[in-house]
Amino acid sequence: MDIVQKTFTSVLAPAPPFSWFDLPISTIDVVGALRLALVMRQLKEMVAAAQARQSAELKGSQPASARWEEPSYVKDMFMLLTVVYGGEIVSSSLLGLIPSFIPSPVYTGLFLGAGTVIALLPTVPTPSFSIELPLALLDGFTRALLLCNFIPPLVLKHSNPAISTSPWSLLLISLITANGGFFFVNLFSMLNPTGWSVATPPEVSRYGWTTLDLWIAPVITGLYSFWTHAQPFWAEAHAAVLGYVNTGDEVLLKALAVEPEVARARCAVIMAILFAGRAVNNFGYAWWKQVKAGPPVIKEKTQ
Repeated sequence: MDIVQKTFTSVLAPAPPFSWFDLPISTIDVVGALRLALVMRQLKEMVAAAQARQSAELKGSQPASARWEEPSYVKDMFMLLTVVYGGEIVSSSLLGLIPSFIPSPVYTGLFLGAGTVIALLPTVPTPSFSIELPLALLDGFTRALLLCNFIPPLVLKHSNPAISTSPWSLLLISLITANGGFFFVNLFSMLNPTGWSVATPPEVSRYGWTTLDLWIAPVITGLYSFWTHAQPFWAEAHAAVLGYVNTGDEVLLKALAVEPEVARARCAVIMAILFAGRAVNNFGYAWWKQVKAGPPVIKEKTQ
C-alpha cells in the first residue's frame, strides 16, 4: 500500500504548465480527463459501427428519419460534459449545493481540452484486452479520487446533521453522482449517430443492476467510510465487525480508524482488480483465441 500512497501523492501534485498559473490541476486530472474522452469516442464509434452493420443487413430499407446526423463537435463536447457533471447536478440539487463548475471554469476547460485533443486524433484504438487490462490500474486511481475524495464531502460537510450523519445519504449520493451522467447519455441516446431519442437506459433494463460501474460506487464509498469512520454509523459497524471476529474476547474491541490516504489506496487497489477482472471477462477469451491461432500466415503469389 505504501507504493500506492506514494503514487497518489506524486500524481495529485499540481502539474506544469498548470502550476505556473496557480491552477489546481494535477497529473491524474489530466490523464483521467483524457481517458474519459477516449472512452466516450470509443463508445461513439462502437455504436456507429453497430448501426452501420444493422443498416447493411437491412439493405438500404432504413427510413429517412433514421439517417445519420452530420458530426458535431459541440454535440460531442456537450455529451462529455453531461457524463462529467450530470450526476453532480442532480446530487447538488438534492442537497441544495452549488455544482463545482459554477464557481470555477478550470475543470470544465480541462475536460473540454481533453475532449478536443481526442477528437482531433485521426483514429483511436478499439477496446481490447491488451489495452483495457493495463488501464485498469489507471481507472482504479481515478475512480478512487471520485468516490473517496470528491463525493463523500458533499454529504459529510453538509450543514444539516440529518444528512451529514446519514449513511443512506452518503451511499445514495455516491450512486447518483457517479452514474447520473452516463444515465442521461443512455436515456437520450446521445451516442446514437442517427440523433437523440428517449430510450430505456441499460442501467434499468434486466440485469442492469449487475453492471460493475453502477454498484461499485456505493460499495467503494461505503468501504472508505467504514475504514475512516466518516460517520458514527461506520465507526460502530467497524467495532461490531471486530467484536464479531474476536468472539473469544470478553471485552469488545474498539476499531481504530484508518488514515484516509491508506483507505483510499485500498479502494484504488480493489477497483483496479475489479476492472482488470472485467477486462478479462470482456476481452480475455478473444485475446486467448488470437494468441493460440498465432500470427496470420501470408501466402506468396505464384505465377
